[in-house]
Amino acid sequence: MTSATYRELLRSNTNFRRIWIGQVVSELGTWFSFIAELGLVRALSGTPLSTTTLLAARVLPLGAALLERR
Repeated sequence: MTSATYRELLRSNTNFRRIWIGQVVSELGTWFSFIAELGLVRALSGTPLSTTTLLAARVLPLGAALLERR
């Protein structure tokens, strides 16, 4: 049995194509939101410490999820 590549799935499977495009749009929105948050925090506070705090707050949930897997 051969497995299909992403390109083949995108061409042949309409449902896969729709969910894939939706996921790409969602990821772009997440990154644009994150960049906007960083810019806003930097503009309003003017301190690198505030920007660092935002970065840590965004990363900590990932760290907690990784620790739960152990």
